Amino acid sequence: MVEKDYLLRQIEKMGVILAGIRELVFGGEPVRAMVELRREAARAGVAFELLDALAAESLLEILGESNLEKLIPAAQVLLLKAELEAQLGDNQASLNSIEKAALIARQVRALLGEGGDPELQATVEGLFQQLEDRVGGSDSSDRGDASQSI
Repeated sequence: MVEKDYLLRQIEKMGVILAGIRELVFGGEPVRAMVELRREAARAGVAFELLDALAAESLLEILGESNLEKLIPAAQVLLLKAELEAQLGDNQASLNSIEKAALIARQVRALLGEGGDPELQATVEGLFQQLEDRVGGSDSSDRGDASQSI
């Protein structure tokens, strides 16, 4: 498994970067936000095009089902991508991104397990609380599988 301190630094760094992009999303600069989001996804080693093109299960296989270094940034990018898509009025694409992020969240939680490092678990739980908040704000009739034990 990846060294805990390294992974925590990567999560924090990506969170700061995505917070800046989120400001662009809600600040009325969606095109610039999309460009920055694509750039940061690539920098994190997550091919943005794959996030769009692949079904959630295939995405897990491509990213590596046990690769926290890829899974966590992918979930972060997908969550912000969902917010951007919702701002642009593409609710179906937003829902699709949320469902993919939810599947990844479940995988990350399974990897960390009950006996994992408490600091890493707390960091990841905080990260995915955003996902639960987003899913909780969606219309449950449109959510399908996204809300199942995230």
